[in-house]
Amino acid sequence: MAANVPMVSSGRFAITKPIGARATAATTNRRRGRKPGDGSQVLPLYHRIYMLLAEQLRDGRFPMGEALPSELQLADRYGVSRVTIRRTLDRLEREGLIRRRRGSGTYPVAPKQPAPSERDDIGGMLANLITMEKATSAITLWSGDTLQPEWVRATGKVPAKQRLFKIVRRRDKDGAPFSVSVLMLPMALAALVDVDGLGDEPVMVALERAGVIPMTAEQVLTVALADSDLAADIGVEVGAPLICMRRTVLDPKGDAILFQESVYPPDRYEYRMTLSRITAGVAPRWMPVA
Repeated sequence: MAANVPMVSSGRFAITKPIGARATAATTNRRRGRKPGDGSQVLPLYHRIYMLLAEQLRDGRFPMGEALPSELQLADRYGVSRVTIRRTLDRLEREGLIRRRRGSGTYPVAPKQPAPSERDDIGGMLANLITMEKATSAITLWSGDTLQPEWVRATGKVPAKQRLFKIVRRRDKDGAPFSVSVLMLPMALAALVDVDGLGDEPVMVALERAGVIPMTAEQVLTVALADSDLAADIGVEVGAPLICMRRTVLDPKGDAILFQESVYPPDRYEYRMTLSRITAGVAPRWMPVA
């Protein structure tokens, strides 16, 4: 993923209001009782160090059978207290990435996650979400009408002051969170979707069954930071980075029928492509193979 990918941290993905404040008198809140504004967007220091060490352990940067640097050495390396390092190592041990041996030290454990070639290819997944969703189960976390988030207003596909009907859903795959999605429909289409009767069916399939025809989609891939609600829903720490996909689905007339914003835990996905070397022209370059 490119280094200049923008970070999105406010509210539910790119929504301007904090997620804890999303419920209004005009909405039906189906979520657990959470207090508005009860989550911080600050990424804890120990979690930042945890992410660095976890990535290094998963990438095999610590040789198997050799002890990691001591708590004191790690504290000096990262400029933090031993308490912070100890908390970081506690979490790494809970997740099975390290093993502590009394009197000997801390050792890396062979990662239990799939090898890169066995991970889900997010490129293919984003190209055809409906196919992937057939292998997942879904629950609806929240539904109700809402103001447009900034990214939807920027598309210019609906009048600026027009409210949308919003559905928040989580999908699970193999017993773990697969995605959390915010799906927003024009109010004129809201009656076509039976939220309580959706089950595992994608909202787009429900719209198609009601006679709505999707023709094209515009899609953007970016990064979002998990707020307190999203962290609980998808099983990550507050402030953890997530893959974020925004999709605008259009009908044959070019009218928007669905705005979708979905986040995915990055440790379950990778992006794969095949490149071809092009030597013709001013300068050689790599081009994706279709």
